[in-house]
Amino acid sequence: MHKTPPNVPANLYQAFVRNRMVRTPIRFVRGILDYKTDPAVEMDDFDEFLSVGDPAPEFTLQTVDGESFSLSDHRGEYVVLEFGSYTCPMYRRQIRGMARLATDWADSDDVTFALVYQTEAHPNQGQFLDVDNPDTYDGRRRLAERLVAEEDVPMTVLVDDVPRNVSTKYGGAPNMVYVVAPDGTIAYRALWTDAMEVGGFLEATVRASH
Repeated sequence: MHKTPPNVPANLYQAFVRNRMVRTPIRFVRGILDYKTDPAVEMDDFDEFLSVGDPAPEFTLQTVDGESFSLSDHRGEYVVLEFGSYTCPMYRRQIRGMARLATDWADSDDVTFALVYQTEAHPNQGQFLDVDNPDTYDGRRRLAERLVAEEDVPMTVLVDDVPRNVSTKYGGAPNMVYVVAPDGTIAYRALWTDAMEVGGFLEATVRASH
């Protein structure tokens, strides 16, 4: 059992434990805490923000290719909605696992995967990536395009607006993940993305229904 270090939230440290990052220097762990959520939504309040069974907040965003994506257009299927950015180490830790998961479900008509690219978690911090936090939509879109090109992300990539309106609706955390059910309600949610947990949920929920 790993003991949570002082001044590090237990839920954050347990995410590192699940991702086999317990040997990561504590300064790195505490660096995650510098991420600024919306003033009305702190990460400690995430568990009380939206619950399983609540209606998923509706939104329409543009993909990196300029196409429109509305959550309501995907009623009747499960939507895996991950949030992340180029400089979020927790997101980058899960890129390959989520890519495999999206590829595994690519031929299914029951599941759609989407990444909401939001504000940079750690801009201009060398221990992560030396990337600015754009103050324009086009700047954010270009970073999302760079991510897709360099990491070969096999899912729909949506670009949140500069005020992070969609991210804030869902809790404002840097690498949260939701699964929206076919009826538009929240079926699964987690403060930090874990590809194995998301995959297990889909296997138990979607495949089991066939």
